[in-house]
Amino acid sequence: MIEKIPEGDYIKGVKQTGRLVSLSGYAQSNARVSSFMAAFDTQSTLRNAALIETKAATVNNRKVTEFNFTVSLQSIQQEVKKTPPRGDK
Repeated sequence: MIEKIPEGDYIKGVKQTGRLVSLSGYAQSNARVSSFMAAFDTQSTLRNAALIETKAATVNNRKVTEFNFTVSLQSIQQEVKKTPPRGDK
């Protein structure tokens, strides 16, 4: 998940409830939040990002976007079922 965080964005909280992971933090813009959420579409274990809230905030005298969204934790078994078997080469 760390490599998915766009440069300039900061995570301030991560909470897991069952298979739902909530992420909150600060981004330079709404576009950065969108990019961060879209990155989970290519992730195998965390998917289905859903925006909860964005709002304007000020951190260290800089205007930023505060965000909160969730992603679903996929089980390894679900991912194995989706992966087609490899053919012999």
